[in-house]
Amino acid sequence: MFTARSKQKDRWKYNVYAMLTLFPSGSSADFFIYNPENIGSGKRYMKKALANQGVENAEQLRMRLEWQISKGIRSVFAQMYQELCLLSADQRVRRIEAEEDPNVRHELSVVNYYLRRMPPDGVGAYDYSSIVFCCLAGEKLGWLTAEEAQMYAKQGVSLTREHFSNWHDYCFSFAVGLQFINADPENSDYVKDGAERIRRLLNFRKSPLNNKLFEA
Repeated sequence: MFTARSKQKDRWKYNVYAMLTLFPSGSSADFFIYNPENIGSGKRYMKKALANQGVENAEQLRMRLEWQISKGIRSVFAQMYQELCLLSADQRVRRIEAEEDPNVRHELSVVNYYLRRMPPDGVGAYDYSSIVFCCLAGEKLGWLTAEEAQMYAKQGVSLTREHFSNWHDYCFSFAVGLQFINADPENSDYVKDGAERIRRLLNFRKSPLNNKLFEA
């Protein structure tokens, strides 16, 4: 599926490669950023990554993809965003402090911090990159056929082009989405590493993001 050949015929694959570069982390991140076709090289890693999203079989993966395409975390973020926008600054603080669920309290805090600073599609970029990542993992594990993976991945690319017009907004959206879903303090280093990685991606002269995803 993701083996590049004809640049014109398989242009969508290069868009997928670019969207995947936002995920690698740790000491090997730079290698995978510049060689995104190798991101799916380990089945054990892919299985663990999907399990972290609550996906452990083909049926759950298809359900996850359909949810990401239709709603995703962007719908949760948008609902909280709309709620907080109607409150004064003091009311927002009281609303967040009164929330008993620590995960929801974290999510509300992230939304409040970025209030009125988000791109129109909120944290949609995290959903769209997650879609293409899940497609790659699903095909690698044999949970999706090559045709299914391509169909879902193309929808992720299409949603990206529909809701974003440049990589700066897309990366900002992804970074906030990453922060939004990681309430566990143990993941703070991962979130920090992700933000730094995205800054590098936007500034490297030979960055994989220097492609033509947002051109007609």
